[in-house]
Amino acid sequence: MSPSDSACHFGPFRFEPTEHRLLRDGRPVPLTPKMFETLRVLVERSGHLVVKEDLIQAVWRDTIVEDANLAVTISALRKALGCSPEHRYIQTVSKVGYRFVAEVRRQRPWQRSLTVTVACVVFGLAAGFALVAGAPPRRSQSIGGRGDGATPTPAVEPAS
Repeated sequence: MSPSDSACHFGPFRFEPTEHRLLRDGRPVPLTPKMFETLRVLVERSGHLVVKEDLIQAVWRDTIVEDANLAVTISALRKALGCSPEHRYIQTVSKVGYRFVAEVRRQRPWQRSLTVTVACVVFGLAAGFALVAGAPPRRSQSIGGRGDGATPTPAVEPAS
């Protein structure tokens, strides 16, 4: 799996290239295929200038398009991201190309939302729980007791 396939975060967004998904505060952001591919290329090369010709080749491949097509796609992408002077994600380098300027935090492979289901037996009662790698620990939950039904025994919290 290449680094560009990994989920990453910038601002309030979670970008998941392999799932073809962009989430803002956990909610899907609708993107056209060209907008998504443009964002993928820019995020993959974040902090670096991507010249128009390279971006057009990566997004439209063997189709001949004008710079105006790219400009319209970038404009729509900025609108979808809610770009403003306070929240800037894409910088235009006049007559040359674009640069993704937001801080991109890449998710390490062991942090992916990989859910492992674990079954356990506590005090003769079967209980199941999900351990999500990289998730913050949750408060202890009762999964058993002394057997009298009145005194819960707290579960062990995942290590952080």
